[in-house]
Amino acid sequence: MKISKRGAIEFSMTTIIIIIIGVAILALALPWVARTLNQASDLTDSAFSAAKEQLSGQVNPSNPLVIYPSDNYLKIGDQEVVTVAYYNVGVGNPKLTITPTSGKFTLTPSGDPGSQSAGTISYWKIVIGNTNVPAGEIEVRTLKVGNDAKPLTIVAE
Repeated sequence: MKISKRGAIEFSMTTIIIIIIGVAILALALPWVARTLNQASDLTDSAFSAAKEQLSGQVNPSNPLVIYPSDNYLKIGDQEVVTVAYYNVGVGNPKLTITPTSGKFTLTPSGDPGSQSAGTISYWKIVIGNTNVPAGEIEVRTLKVGNDAKPLTIVAE
């Protein structure tokens, strides 16, 4: 059985063309994905900054733990940024704990204020995600810093 050289050349050309098209699509898609992720990051950072400004006037020794917003409404696929502010009444390293640790919604906390002196405000950012929780579901988690605890309510729309 003889293999035709013309068929082999045609197969090689098709393979090369497919590889070139694939590389071109990849070259166009990568910058778009990077730009989209940067925009999402910028949006999260700007929301966190705006929340810090708003919370700075509400946090004080008589109200040391503030969560903004404390009620969150998310559709499937949505994310929400929650800011937690804590007025340090003593010197130390305040820690944020969330109970229960897992549930229907994903909570991703970030930020470690480190050692703080009395009279300063510590901030944390929590990204809440709804991957597949159907409308009507409600979840309440408790956020605790030091001896102070407050509820965080999440509702699926």
